[in-house]
Amino acid sequence: MGGIDRQSEDNTVLFTATVKSTVIMDTGENISVEINTEEFKAGLYLQQSICNEMGVEDIEALKIGEKISFRVEKAKAEQLDKAEFVNIAALKTEMKVILSLEDYNGYMRDAAYPARMAGGTIAMLSLFGALFFWVKSRRAKRSNRKAES
Repeated sequence: MGGIDRQSEDNTVLFTATVKSTVIMDTGENISVEINTEEFKAGLYLQQSICNEMGVEDIEALKIGEKISFRVEKAKAEQLDKAEFVNIAALKTEMKVILSLEDYNGYMRDAAYPARMAGGTIAMLSLFGALFFWVKSRRAKRSNRKAES
């Protein structure tokens, strides 16, 4: 996950655009959102882990022609005119902050927690396994030395 939950004004780029349409994909269990704009080819995508936490009422309230500001990771900023969609890290209208960078970081941290815990558990099990086999091999060497004496 690297720095996915560490977005800031320093590593994101702020853009302004005009809402062309919004698409809310609701499977019953998961919700994701794509906002299409007049200015950019790529749809602005809010992934399930964010939408499931924050809800989509403010996205549903966006009007065609409304001006929005959003932030994209610097590394992905050039994809706005090339990709089908780009994940956004912040979103606001002239009147309301829909998703702040702090909220985004919190949602992503929460979403990444199970994977980080699993990674930590695997690392600990690997360490214990390595220690076990090291101790076992040391004991086997000692036994062999005693048997040879």
